[in-house]
Amino acid sequence: MPHIIVELWILSVTGIPLVNFCEETKLNEILFSALISSILSFVESSTLKELNSFTMGNYKFTCKKCLDDNVIMVGRSLSNANNKKIQQSFRVIANFFEDMFTPSDLKNWDGDISFFDKYKEKLDLYFRMSEL
Repeated sequence: MPHIIVELWILSVTGIPLVNFCEETKLNEILFSALISSILSFVESSTLKELNSFTMGNYKFTCKKCLDDNVIMVGRSLSNANNKKIQQSFRVIANFFEDMFTPSDLKNWDGDISFFDKYKEKLDLYFRMSEL
């Protein structure tokens, strides 16, 4: 994903990893998903506000709930990346996701990640077009 968003994970709101679009990651998907879900839940319950992003080391992680708050999208960018561009990209990729899937699609999903192939194709096209 050669864009402002270097990696993208899609998780259930309960912290179950659904799919990721990462070239090569050394993260344990299950632990990462549980961590993100826990952080978001903790921040929301203690501050009554949604956490949109946080920085760890050289990276900024941006979080966006979508699909009636059933899905969390998490993107990794360089920490100096432009917030406005990140948010703009997240609006687009979340809209793509909501146009292609429903909560019942995910509820009935059998775990085969090829289910997300058309979404990945759309993301790849979006990122290629945005580089022009």
